Amino acid sequence: MCPDCSDEIDSMGVGKNLKGFSNRLGTGCKAEEASLGDSGELADLVKTTNMPKLVLNSGKNSKKGWSWYRTPSMEAVEEGKDPSPFEIWRKFVRTTTGHGFARIVDTNEHWQLRVFWAIVVLLLVAGLLISVFIISYESLVVRGLQREFIVQYNNTMYLPDIHICDTSLFSRSALESMGFNKTMGSYLALTLSPMLASRSLRKDMKRRQELEKFYNVLMENRTIHDVYERATLKCENIILGCTHDVTSYNSFQCCQKIFGNRTYVTDLATMCVSTAKQQPLEEIFASQIYGLTVYLKTNTHDRFEFDSTIVTSNVASRRGLLYAVSDPITAVNPIVSAAGHYMAPGKWAGVSISFTRTDNSELQTGILSPYSCVPSGTTSHSHLVPNYDVYSERNCIFASARVVLERKFNCTIFRFRKTHQHVNVTPCCDPDIMIGAYSLNLAQKIKRQSAGCPIDCIVNDYNLYSTPSQLYLGDQDEFFEGHKNGEHVVYSAIHFFYPSFSYTVIKNHPQRLVKWLSDVGSNMSLYLGASFVTLLEFIVLVLRCARFAFQN
Repeated sequence: MCPDCSDEIDSMGVGKNLKGFSNRLGTGCKAEEASLGDSGELADLVKTTNMPKLVLNSGKNSKKGWSWYRTPSMEAVEEGKDPSPFEIWRKFVRTTTGHGFARIVDTNEHWQLRVFWAIVVLLLVAGLLISVFIISYESLVVRGLQREFIVQYNNTMYLPDIHICDTSLFSRSALESMGFNKTMGSYLALTLSPMLASRSLRKDMKRRQELEKFYNVLMENRTIHDVYERATLKCENIILGCTHDVTSYNSFQCCQKIFGNRTYVTDLATMCVSTAKQQPLEEIFASQIYGLTVYLKTNTHDRFEFDSTIVTSNVASRRGLLYAVSDPITAVNPIVSAAGHYMAPGKWAGVSISFTRTDNSELQTGILSPYSCVPSGTTSHSHLVPNYDVYSERNCIFASARVVLERKFNCTIFRFRKTHQHVNVTPCCDPDIMIGAYSLNLAQKIKRQSAGCPIDCIVNDYNLYSTPSQLYLGDQDEFFEGHKNGEHVVYSAIHFFYPSFSYTVIKNHPQRLVKWLSDVGSNMSLYLGASFVTLLEFIVLVLRCARFAFQN
């Protein structure tokens, strides 16, 4: 072609450049073998396998008598139009960083194989989208927890609050002085909890009416609070003495210094004494032997025994002690009911304490986090327990149950009497009301009420491991001064200590955005070998197609 067109090319004013260009090629000036010139004047010439050869035009519309044919996409650009969606798609699948797309338009493959790859890629994209949705829901909505375990050590640790409960509750002689026998004393105890009444009493309406009538006669000119103040055991009736480290205290000193005369009546019809403050312990030897030892008076001749026809048998049949430990903000009732340990009279128990702290502080951070926690020492939250003026989740659940009961029966449980002194309009609940409070519907209301209690930001948990054995005390023991060691008096002892001053801190973290990115990226790589660059390529594809649709 070139020998015939050289004169016309020279007449177009590009002869010099084409001659140099042809010399470098060492061949003729075939358009199929042309490349870009050094001067850039041929930079818009594109060589493709499907491009037509150079054609001479001598018509009116010819550009200086000649032109180059372009690919359809280049013609569209030259005319100021965007390429068609099909051309956009072909360019995308050939250049995308995702795997499998290019096989769909590979003309060297049989059409059936291309259909197979199209189905495979479609299924992989669907699987990827489903997995990303599940990961996003679990990470951003459910917000699974990540736990971090840290072991810490201190050479000084504090004992938890220690609660020791006598299952007798009443002094028998004090009850008898007010006219209460074993049956009526047991009926009186039903004011403490709707769970205490025996099954036979719940069904025997006639007996309930007789007991209620006699009870009203006994309570004439008396209040429930007055009866409990006179008849329940005092700290000196429970504590024989105690030792802390190497210092010994008698009954009065131990109640004043260690327990602070903190006494509580519980749902389990027990009288509890609790330590006034957390006593410090220092590790002096490799094996810690010091701690707090409490000597107790159990099963003396003045102890009250419940009537098993009135009080449920699993409470009435117990004889001896319950003990539990807790952090200083948790009330006695929740911890004794949930984690109380029973010990028979006449036993020695070595109680080993292990300490774990759970830190939930980070669970309330983050816009999408469903968690919230209450910092330690908060006093503004509702459902606080009397004598415990700071919030804890256990206290909230316990107090929520009492709120539901008091709203339903319009009366106040004895234990809450002090909280209503400023109102002084709500009467105390009598035993028959508490018997009628036992129902499944009420239990469901209590559950719904307590569901609104947020968790604590810091939770201190104490686990107890006890090794009971028989207790032998000599008649000349220092704690027996003024006490007769006869057959009606049986003593018990409990030794609380830390076997190790190492403890575990558990930090709960919500799943981070980095975790979500990692999970999504790994699934993209698994399904399509794709990355976030591939996502950007898809965005560009969508924008180009949208632009084409808008212009047409």
